[in-house]
Amino acid sequence: MSLARTSPWGAGQPVEPALPPLIGRHRADIVVVGGGIAGLSLAHRLRAELPSARIMLLEAVLVGGGATGHSTGLARPGVWGSMRLLHKRVGPAAADALTRASLEGMAALRELVTGEDIDCDLVRGRMYQLPVTAQHVRRYTDDLPEMNRLGMRADWLSAREAAETLGLQGGFGALRVAPLYQLDPLRLCRGLREVLSARGVEVYEGSPVRSIEPGERVRVRTNRGEVDAAQVVLAIDGYTRAAGLVKLPIVPFRSQALCTEPLSAAQLAGLALRPGDLVLDSRAFFNYVRLSPDGRLILGGGRAANPRTSPGTQPPVSAGTWRRLERELRQLFPGLAEVRIARSWAGVSGATPDWMPIVGQVEPGVWFAGGWNGRGIAPALHSAGWLSGQLAAALHGKPLPPPTVPWHRSGARPAPVFDRLRYPLRQTFLQLTDRRSLHTGRCAPLRFGRDGK
Repeated sequence: MSLARTSPWGAGQPVEPALPPLIGRHRADIVVVGGGIAGLSLAHRLRAELPSARIMLLEAVLVGGGATGHSTGLARPGVWGSMRLLHKRVGPAAADALTRASLEGMAALRELVTGEDIDCDLVRGRMYQLPVTAQHVRRYTDDLPEMNRLGMRADWLSAREAAETLGLQGGFGALRVAPLYQLDPLRLCRGLREVLSARGVEVYEGSPVRSIEPGERVRVRTNRGEVDAAQVVLAIDGYTRAAGLVKLPIVPFRSQALCTEPLSAAQLAGLALRPGDLVLDSRAFFNYVRLSPDGRLILGGGRAANPRTSPGTQPPVSAGTWRRLERELRQLFPGLAEVRIARSWAGVSGATPDWMPIVGQVEPGVWFAGGWNGRGIAPALHSAGWLSGQLAAALHGKPLPPPTVPWHRSGARPAPVFDRLRYPLRQTFLQLTDRRSLHTGRCAPLRFGRDGK
């Protein structure tokens, strides 16, 4: 059988026909651009906040067809970097606010899925972070008190305890953190599409936005239609630069994953991983592993890249990148040497120079929610609550409430040369660091399997 270049998400679910595109001229209160988790969850909150408003959601291709549907379906606490580094960068108060916001976003995800009874294989689990150097051990153990103070449940597993719990052979141990949520991101998006349509939100697929004209009212143009809107929200994340609708310091980056065929009961028992477990290492370009609901082993990671792509197109991935990812899966799980790789896929997310999202008003009548840096589910759900209140106030001509999201930014600005170069330069530095750690023996070799199998 040939390798499928698509994700396993939505498997077994009937494929609903695409919703019709926007055609002709319309007038709306609020237009949300983007049919990923950020746009869908915002539209959901807006409908609850504004039950009589005319709300439209415009998706370039298919709902869930962008970064959300090509992710590996993870919602985890925190933001990029260790707690110690976060304190140094933004200060203790802001660091606490960022972490608590991510936890609140995870709670909002659970409430959304259970409240709307969306079948998306939501599983609550735990995250195991594996240090590959002694320095990383110190970084993880230093974070333990802060994690527990802020509401996470974190503890340290010795190398022996990690072997007993995970079947981990080698390494220094593991940082165990809860909560964590895993889900089928495409099913979540499709479920939200059904909920929104049933409640009168107009969802249009196949409707890429070609231009917006900010002002007292905002004119939105697609290939075949036009909307005169009071407020517009762009939730397009990694496609921001390609769309050219607003200038923000967001760089697209590509990540990739692959999965095996469903494992047998004996193979699953040999892994010692449980549904809901997430395992990731501490390298510059880390690998992470989870199980799918049907027992496939999913490995994400490898080298990131800055692609030039648009919605509906798969970002290019070299054969060497896929070979590296498969090689590392075989090295991590020597007992699965003969298991077939069934699928591989890639997606595009948006990265910011400071690794923080951008949520706020960027032009008159135009708002933005994105730059999730590959960790969009929790912050997007948290941001939807605040942003819906802002939009409701703006729609009724009331003063805007003060910002309550720690990543709030207002005012569009062109990305200066330094910002445009900063992410590619950082990528080059991380690639060199990753290559050095792989080839100089600084990384502890990790592998999984009971009794070394």
